[in-house]
Amino acid sequence: IKVLVIAPEAEDVVVFPLGAEGELCLSGAAVPGGVDGEGYIQHPVYGDLLRTGDLVRLLTGGEVVYCGRKGEEVLVRGQKVEVGGVDEVVLEHPAVGECGTVVVEGKLVTFFIPRDAKKGEGEFKILDVQREVVEGIYAALDAAVPAYAVPTSIIPVSSLPITSSGDLDISSLKAAYSALTPAQLAQFANPSASTA
Repeated sequence: IKVLVIAPEAEDVVVFPLGAEGELCLSGAAVPGGVDGEGYIQHPVYGDLLRTGDLVRLLTGGEVVYCGRKGEEVLVRGQKVEVGGVDEVVLEHPAVGECGTVVVEGKLVTFFIPRDAKKGEGEFKILDVQREVVEGIYAALDAAVPAYAVPTSIIPVSSLPITSSGDLDISSLKAAYSALTPAQLAQFANPSASTA
């Protein structure tokens, strides 16, 4: 079986690079050939493909990190937000290697690994702010998603913590966010927002 990560909303198959979040797609002998219907598509290079509807991130070591279901929404300030759409915009920034967006204390918060971060060094920790990068991510989000879907904080981290089952460790992210001081939170806040 071949595992691909593709653009979740695109009609055509757009294969994403390692680290990008997208829809899990399978090809190979285990995928029945010639099947028509929802979820099955034909690709000239990969053959018959099964679109699973699962949002995942394929890591460089071959691990697949489950991020949710396509169209999975969270409620933030009374508004429905599709987390995958936020992550997709964040991952387009050239300085971002991986990211994860979660709801913490009723706020949308994005954690990202800078592309230049050294892989596998040390434990999960919050890194010093890269103001130019954070501002660039906010500018892209401000242009691409509604204001209520722009995260309150965008925080660089050394790695994204993973549970023993391979899922994003949301508890660790929430604990790290809750431990930040107001001064630290201000560094990661949207500079164009009137309130953080």
